[in-house]
Amino acid sequence: MKASEELHADYIQSTYRRKVVRVLIEDISHFKAEQKYVVVYHDGGELLLNTPLIEIECIYADRVVRAHRNALVMHERLQSFRHPNEYRGVLAAVHVAGQAEPIDVSRRYTPSVRKAVEQAIAKRAQAGETP
Repeated sequence: MKASEELHADYIQSTYRRKVVRVLIEDISHFKAEQKYVVVYHDGGELLLNTPLIEIECIYADRVVRAHRNALVMHERLQSFRHPNEYRGVLAAVHVAGQAEPIDVSRRYTPSVRKAVEQAIAKRAQAGETP
């Protein structure tokens, strides 16, 4: 993690174009590793981090699920799970609130992602929220 990056329980803070940018955790939909950076996808756009995905996964272990070797998805944003025969020949995909494109799910992580989606849907139903 760079000195200019801070990962807290409630927010992530990083420097972008000499400005300090703070993104609330509840505004984040997912993290995706792209070459040597991790892109944070949030309601206001994207933010680049130098922090490795594995470190982000450790810090937010109770709030994220790994969907692929290069992707972590926030539990609260999980909407639906698509099986391979339902979506473009990929093993599986997960739809995330706030994102138009689904995120690919590798075979290795399919069971944990499917379970996380079921739990997220059940939690929203219990709270009386509509999908």
